[in-house]
Amino acid sequence: MNATIRIPIAGCAWLATAALTLSLCAPSLLAQVESFDDGNDANWTRIDPLAGVGAGGTGTWSFPNGAYRIQAAASQAPGTVGPGRAGSMLTDVTLSRFYAAVDIVAWDNSLDQIFGLLARLRNVGLGTTEGYGFTYATRTGRAASGQLEIFRVTNEAGSDLTGATLNFTLQPGASYRLVFAGDGASFTGTVFSVTNLAAPLATVRGTDSSYAVGGVGLFTYDNSPAKNHSADVTFDNFLAAPAAPPRLIITANYLGEAAVSWPVEAAGYVLQASPNLANGSWSDITTGIAQSEGQFIYLPTFEDQRFFRLRWP
Repeated sequence: MNATIRIPIAGCAWLATAALTLSLCAPSLLAQVESFDDGNDANWTRIDPLAGVGAGGTGTWSFPNGAYRIQAAASQAPGTVGPGRAGSMLTDVTLSRFYAAVDIVAWDNSLDQIFGLLARLRNVGLGTTEGYGFTYATRTGRAASGQLEIFRVTNEAGSDLTGATLNFTLQPGASYRLVFAGDGASFTGTVFSVTNLAAPLATVRGTDSSYAVGGVGLFTYDNSPAKNHSADVTFDNFLAAPAAPPRLIITANYLGEAAVSWPVEAAGYVLQASPNLANGSWSDITTGIAQSEGQFIYLPTFEDQRFFRLRWP
């Protein structure tokens, strides 16, 4: 999940990592990163509104190949309790300003379903959930394309924000990253191919001031007209933080000299270096850092390989 740039310089390999193991500052939160490689969701609270109702539609959670698969069975009483739906939210994490990202690595495209990210969640439960979502709707069998949307959730019912929908189709077999950001009443949802995280494929924006703070998570639900089908999606590489992680960039001039740079908006982060990723030994770099044209710039003086990252103290 780390963004990396590798440039050979004078026979050495220099690597800059926008490390997502860094800690991001907020009064009560560090950045939350989950790759699911450990095969569990111990830091999550599963959302299963129809559990115990006796009407089907309940969730199943599994970890295929180090990812996070969430499935919802078909509802047996859609007219009473709604469609099958399931999700997960980070335990004991709340954010006002937020940046959430997740990879979509597989989904059943034969199903008319919606899946994606949730933020500012509160009062989570059957008929009570509130918050916001940035999602993809397959619209299988009833539209020529899929759809991206940012919506407000009130009592578990979604309402699209004005202007915050876009016809767009995810291609089965490909993997994508969804990014959902909120600052005050402004929300942005962006889609990237995981093979090119520098160029957005699509972006939607909306505004709403109903909910100011809450939890973050993932979900899927049956969106078929009859609301009696299942839902099935697999996520990976989840991140939640108060702001987007800063990205380190390495450039080389015509003499082959390297420069490590990152935006001045990331003031407060500490640049660190390590000769070896395997031993986990990182040293702070506090001298030799200049500022120019909105960037902090460090000119490495090491004669051997170094790995770089940013860390919040």
